Amino acid sequence: AKEAGLAADKIRKIIGKESGGKADAENPSGATGLIQFMPEIAKSLGTTTEELKKMSPAEQLPFVVEYFKSRGVTDKHDQGDYYVAVAAPAFLGKPDATEGYKRGTPEYDQNPSWDVDKNGVVTVGDLKRWGGGKRSSETKAPTADAEAEVNRLLEEGGY
Repeated sequence: AKEAGLAADKIRKIIGKESGGKADAENPSGATGLIQFMPEIAKSLGTTTEELKKMSPAEQLPFVVEYFKSRGVTDKHDQGDYYVAVAAPAFLGKPDATEGYKRGTPEYDQNPSWDVDKNGVVTVGDLKRWGGGKRSSETKAPTADAEAEVNRLLEEGGY
């Protein structure tokens, strides 16, 4: 992660929140993997969600690193920005007051917890607060093996 100009600790938190460190994690929207790659994102990285699902964390982490690099994320971005890059990349770099998703849209209805202030609108600020670690009870609990493997790979594996 350091070699790519990224912050391993921030990536680790995103992985914990999105998949609990399980490379084969999948949700009903079709998102798969350590950071819940959507099918179109996987394709843009030269793979598929089906292929990602079969990979180990070691095999999948280069895609995670490439994803963040392709979005222009660096170690200077805060934890909330890392989450926005995964959850709603079109809003990365936008002001916190920027409205993203309103109640009744698929994005809102699939992720109502993003509406931190419960006003019916998910803003960039909501995403940053939710994904920036302020709501740790929402983080998926990783298995000890998955967490240890992701930590080892991020710290020692050259990612």
